[in-house]
Amino acid sequence: MQYGDGVDTYYVIAVPDGNLTTSDGQVLAYNATNDEFEFVASGGSVTYNSIGDPTVDSAINFAAFTNIWTSTLDTGSVLKIDNTDADLAGDTVLLELEFTDDADINGLFIQANDNDGDLRFQVGLDGGIVSNGVVNFGAATSVEIANGTAPTVDAAGEIAVDTTDDQLIYYGGAARVLSYKQTKSVVLESPVDADSIVLWKTLDPITITDIECIVDPADSAESVVIDLHEADATGDTGVTVDATITCDNDGAADDGTFTNGAIDANDWLLLDIGTVTGTVTQVSVTIYYTVDAE
Repeated sequence: MQYGDGVDTYYVIAVPDGNLTTSDGQVLAYNATNDEFEFVASGGSVTYNSIGDPTVDSAINFAAFTNIWTSTLDTGSVLKIDNTDADLAGDTVLLELEFTDDADINGLFIQANDNDGDLRFQVGLDGGIVSNGVVNFGAATSVEIANGTAPTVDAAGEIAVDTTDDQLIYYGGAARVLSYKQTKSVVLESPVDADSIVLWKTLDPITITDIECIVDPADSAESVVIDLHEADATGDTGVTVDATITCDNDGAADDGTFTNGAIDANDWLLLDIGTVTGTVTQVSVTIYYTVDAE
C-alpha cells in the first residue's frame, strides 16, 4: 500500500504477525526465501555514515562479543585489504592490531588453526611467534636471528649469536658453540735446517691471526727458526706469511702483523725450517686462523 502528501510517496510494508516478536537492537530485513519481512539482529553498532564509502574516521564497536565472518569462496582471497594510494607520502600501516593491556601473556595478536582446531601459527602479545609448519625464507637475502652479549640459549632448538666473541650458540642436549676461529697444530721431530713440510690445503679462504711455536719445553738454550709460506694449488711458488719466528724453549709467537695473512681457498700452506740451535728433539707449531666468507 502506498500514499502521498503531495510531495513524497510513502509505502506501508506488511510484516506477518509471527515476525513481530522483537528485541532491542533488531532491524527490519527482507527474507528472500520466505518472501517476507522480519526483524533480525542488527549485528552490532555501525558508526560509519556509510560503511561502503565512509567520509570520516570512525569505528565499529563489537563490545564483548565474538563476531565470525564466513565464506564459501573456493578460489581467491576471502578477505583483502587494498590501499589504492599510488604514492604514499609517509609511513602507512595496512593492518594494525593493538591491545590496551600491554604485554599480557593472555593476549594473542593472531592465531591460525586447522579444521581440527590444531594450532598452526600464532603471534603473541610479546612478539613471540609459534609456527607448527615449514617456514620458508628462501627468497630472502638474509635472516636475522637473536643476537647480543651472552644471549640465553637454554632450551632444545634455540639458537643465537653471541656478539661478545662472534660465536653461534645452539641448544641440542645442551648449549653448544660454533666459532669462526680455528687452529691447526703440527709437531716435527728432530727438525733439520732446510726441512720443508707441506701442512694442509685450504678448503675456504682463511685469515691467519697468530702463529705460536715452542721447542723441547724441559730443555734450555735451544731454538728453531720457522717460516710459514702460502703456496699455490699445486704447492709451488710459496710466499712467506710473515717474517721468520725463532721458536725457543719458552715458546714464541709472531709479532702480530702479517704481510700475507689472507690465504686463498685451495692454496697449500708450507712450513720451512731454518737455523736449528742445540739438540732439538721436537718443535710444535700452532696456527690460529679464521674462515672467511667467499
